[in-house]
Amino acid sequence: MPRSTLPIDPNLGLALRRVREALGESQERVALRSGLTAGTLSNLEAGKSDPVWSTIRAVCRALDLPLNELGSKIELEEEERQE
Repeated sequence: MPRSTLPIDPNLGLALRRVREALGESQERVALRSGLTAGTLSNLEAGKSDPVWSTIRAVCRALDLPLNELGSKIELEEEERQE
């Protein structure tokens, strides 16, 4: 099945980066705990990749971040970017 041609929404990556930084975690440590490379996590946070659901779930688990809380943080990023 082909991937979506919608533009990548940077708010997911921005929200994950803010959570990671608030926890004082490095990209390398979160990547290791989530089973990703640091480069993959970096691209996700920078809005350069469109992750699959399993990747999002793995990063959330590594950050101990409930998915519903991630949704709220993405909405906050959207609001801030619109201002």
